[in-house]
Amino acid sequence: MSTEKYTPRLATKYTKEVVPALMKKFAYKTVMQAPKLSKICINRGVNDYVRVCQLVLA
Repeated sequence: MSTEKYTPRLATKYTKEVVPALMKKFAYKTVMQAPKLSKICINRGVNDYVRVCQLVLA
């Protein structure tokens, strides 16, 4: 089992690219002034997939 902590790609991109851009655009002096991500939730439209599967299986 891996001992490394998994970090989502979107969170990594946010910390490495978006936060520095925000700091430059809004003239933040510290990283703590930039908005923080608390949860990443992506809606993938699962309901349509379930409906199509029910039609295929019926």
